[in-house]
Amino acid sequence: MKKQIICLVLALLALRGGLPVFAAPAEGLERREEIFLEYESAASAGEESLAAYEELLKKRAGLPEETLTAYGYTGEQIALLRAFQTGERTFQEVAAATSACMTTRLCCLRQTQKYYALSWGWKWSAVPLFGAGDGAALLCCPLRDAARGIGVRLEAYSSNVNYYSKKTGTLACTWRGDLGESNVCFLSAAFPCEAERSLLTDGLWARSGVLYLALTPIVPGAENNIARMQVRTGYGHTLSSDPGAALSIRQTPEGEMTFSTAREAPVARWMGDHLLISA
Repeated sequence: MKKQIICLVLALLALRGGLPVFAAPAEGLERREEIFLEYESAASAGEESLAAYEELLKKRAGLPEETLTAYGYTGEQIALLRAFQTGERTFQEVAAATSACMTTRLCCLRQTQKYYALSWGWKWSAVPLFGAGDGAALLCCPLRDAARGIGVRLEAYSSNVNYYSKKTGTLACTWRGDLGESNVCFLSAAFPCEAERSLLTDGLWARSGVLYLALTPIVPGAENNIARMQVRTGYGHTLSSDPGAALSIRQTPEGEMTFSTAREAPVARWMGDHLLISA
C-alpha cells in the first residue's frame, strides 16, 4: 500500500446557521459536546484513504476478542468485525458501526468579567485505525463588547494526554502534551498516537486529553471587563502508515489555526467560532 500522509481536522466545531451562545450559569459548568467518526473523515478524504481504511479494518477484525475488548470495542462491534472477517457482512455495513468515535467537550470552568477559565478536551471510544501523530489547539479572543478586543494576560495553562494500555484497556499514565505554539490566547499540543513503555510490551495509545487556560484583563476597571469570549478549537489527526509523520499546529496572523505535517503544505484551517457570554 502506497504510504501517503493525509492530515485531517476531525474536530472542526464549525457551526451551521449562526454562532452558539453559551449563557453563563449561576453555578456549575458550561459545556458543549461534539462527536466525530474516524470512518467519516477517512471517507471524505477520498478513495485512496478509504481503501487504506478498509485494509486496516481487515487486520483489526482478525485480532483476538480480548484484544479488541481492551481496544475499546463493544461486544456488538466485535461481532460485526468477525462477520466482516468471514465475509458475512460487507465493508460498508461494518465500517461506520465499528468506527472509532471521538467526543470533544468545550467547558467554561469559570466565567466572570475579570477571569475566564476554559478547557477543551477529547476522548476516543476505541483505538483509531490510523494515526502517526495527533494534535489539539485552543484559541481565544476576549472582547469587551460585541467587536472590540481587550488585552489579557495568561494566568495558567496546561496540556495533558492520557495514555491507555493496549493490552488491558486501562489508564497507564498521563503525559504533558508537546506544546507547539503557545501565547496568551493560543495553546496547541502535538503528541504520538501510540507510545512504547518498557513494562508494557503491547504499548500505549493516546485515548484522551485536555487543554486548559485561564485569562484575566491586563488593566482592571469597568472599561476592561471581559464581556464576551470567542473560542476556536481544533483536532488534527494524521492518517498515515509512516511512523515518521509529524503533525504541527500554528496560529496564523489572521487568528486561525493551521494543521500541517512536516512534509506537506498546510492542508486545513479551522474557520468556526464559538461565542461565550460572561456572567
